[in-house]
Amino acid sequence: MFEKNLVQLHPCNSEVKRLWNGIQDLGNLKEINLSGCELLEELPNMSNASKLEIVDLSRCIRLSHVHPSIISNHNLVELYLTNCKRLQRLQSHVHLRSFKHLSAFNCPNLKEFSVSSERLKTINLAYTCIENVSSAITVGLINSLTILNLNCAKLVSLPASIKHLPNLEQLHLCGCSRLQSIPELPRSIKVLDASNCISLEAIFTSRPCSHLNPRYPFLLYLSNCWKLGEDTVNAIALDFVLATMGVVYQQPTSSEQFSYCNRSEACLPGSKVPDVLNFQTSQGCESEISIQVPLNSDLMAFIFCFAIGKQTGYQLRCCCSMHVSNGERIEYNKIVLMPSVCGDHLMLCYYGDFNHNIMNGIKESRASSSSTDEYTKVSFKIYDYHRLGVKGIGVYSIYASELHSLFSTNTKKKRKLALQKGVNSLRLSKQILRHSREEKKKTKKLKAIHLPTAT
Repeated sequence: MFEKNLVQLHPCNSEVKRLWNGIQDLGNLKEINLSGCELLEELPNMSNASKLEIVDLSRCIRLSHVHPSIISNHNLVELYLTNCKRLQRLQSHVHLRSFKHLSAFNCPNLKEFSVSSERLKTINLAYTCIENVSSAITVGLINSLTILNLNCAKLVSLPASIKHLPNLEQLHLCGCSRLQSIPELPRSIKVLDASNCISLEAIFTSRPCSHLNPRYPFLLYLSNCWKLGEDTVNAIALDFVLATMGVVYQQPTSSEQFSYCNRSEACLPGSKVPDVLNFQTSQGCESEISIQVPLNSDLMAFIFCFAIGKQTGYQLRCCCSMHVSNGERIEYNKIVLMPSVCGDHLMLCYYGDFNHNIMNGIKESRASSSSTDEYTKVSFKIYDYHRLGVKGIGVYSIYASELHSLFSTNTKKKRKLALQKGVNSLRLSKQILRHSREEKKKTKKLKAIHLPTAT
């Protein structure tokens, strides 16, 4: 029935054992595909299948465990267990040498997990019953891990040792409703999705920007994480600005096309544009910000912030316009996709292509100017065609001199202090203005109280 050099097995349901016994040469078996075998409850011993590389047991809804001979095979590369509804544990006491990809997506009874491999790159444990991630995946045994999906409603905590995964780029925690905190993550992180983590109260907000790779985006999604306090939101916004400045600082100025690859976004709860954005307004759908930019300045980029209300996902159009010296008006547009949210949120973003166009417009103004002392007015406006809930916008302008003063500093702590100093200065000026207004109101009230009565 089977050729001597059989490399793939496609039996179904009741024929599994009969077909398995008919294989003449297990030593050459490289792939087993039993996906959709709804009657399969267990597999025979596969110790003799020493060349086995790929095992697909997806949708085997009666499978309760994986035979130890499979997850102890040093030639195993891929293991797929998607929708194995009865699977309760997946544990290996062997540190595998070739294992790269594991998917146990939507295994609602999977509670125990422990697998390690020096070449493991992706782990998908979304929609399982796991409460705590085993230390087996974070103690240096899986240094190649790049994607970790833990969208588990019962996940309670992440181990502090997760920061020692040097190549981890994506961490997905969406819907982890019991997770209360996110510890320090490795500097390699490019995507963190913790949307709908309704119990999340704390997140480690320090991200060393001097080691960022500007070829990759930085995406942070914390939508509907309602327990994050205002101080935490402001700290995240500050770190986002600092991270983006690190990306801009390392961006090669000689390659114009390179800037099109850069994109950073952060979505988090909040109704007020953070103070770190040095230009801001709260005029709702009519929000517009105008900035006078000296033509001889070293301006490099802009970071944007949009305060949005309770809406599902929709699009906004961010428009940048300016006038060059000859009277010509230049306009650049960027479509911003807003995520689905359930209340007031902030969207922080940096788009390399949009900034590239704006900087080219400023260069054009500089080229057509007869004086180096002239300014060009750069205006930003949001077009919310459906008037769905824009409450305000903010802009942060990045200058080369600022980047040099920040990133020439040796330590991360000093960098943050330097940026925080500017933020505190902005806050102080606002407090002084607010205090002045309050004093004027008090004076008017006192005058009204002590006015002589008419006789």
